[in-house]
Amino acid sequence: MKSTSIRFGAFLCFAVLTGSSCFASDPPKVIELSLALKKEKVPVELHIYPTVGHGYGLRRTKELVTTWPDRVADWLRARGLLETK
Repeated sequence: MKSTSIRFGAFLCFAVLTGSSCFASDPPKVIELSLALKKEKVPVELHIYPTVGHGYGLRRTKELVTTWPDRVADWLRARGLLETK
């Protein structure tokens, strides 16, 4: 597996992927990137949803991926970057 280089100064990483995205087709690379970020003490959170649906979660549907905006808001609140509800 090719080495992953991370630039210093990276701040935060919240990644949302779906089973149909290009990164989800090669999960080891996504996991490798997440681990490399973590090694550099970059806060990282990765969500891989099984399906995408139309609009990628910009409108609520029955698809689980439509909850990603809530997940990122929770993540930002946990870091004090977004006011609590």
